[in-house]
Amino acid sequence: MLQVNLYIFIASVCVGLIIYSKFIYETRVNAKKFKLYSLRDELNLIAMRGLVDQESDEYEFLITYLNVAIALLYKDAFSITRFLKLFIDEQLKKTNHVHDMIHRIKTNPNLEPILLSFFKIIEPVVNRDLRVLQWTLPFLAAITELISSRVFSRVLEAKAVAQRTSEKIDRYRCEILEPALDII
Repeated sequence: MLQVNLYIFIASVCVGLIIYSKFIYETRVNAKKFKLYSLRDELNLIAMRGLVDQESDEYEFLITYLNVAIALLYKDAFSITRFLKLFIDEQLKKTNHVHDMIHRIKTNPNLEPILLSFFKIIEPVVNRDLRVLQWTLPFLAAITELISSRVFSRVLEAKAVAQRTSEKIDRYRCEILEPALDII
């Protein structure tokens, strides 16, 4: 009888996860995606009205960030490694440029609401996936170490990658995300 209950419980959890991933999660992601589309459309309308030059650095900065965020939210497109590649590595190289651009957008009353809305929409997605990455990398490194002591050098490399990734995430939060959220 205990086995039957266990099988029913496992089957129920599997069905629940499938329902969550197919319906609830997809709906939440689509809502965020369409909010980003709306912001992009609003930015284009502002540019068409002549309130912002389409050739300006601020416009190009915002449109690039909106397009990258939209691309990352497509099904099977968002992975934390892709996020790190597209956002963090490039932006950490030019952190001062990002801060300067955010400050310039902040002083523009036409663009500031779009930037603030962008960070409000994308922050929960980024934070959730960064938390998952920070929790899983050390765990996976520890399991790898327990499974095979013969590949000790690989374990050390995995730990080093996990450490560097964690440091990049912390730098991203401190240097880009938190100052941007302070604007909000």
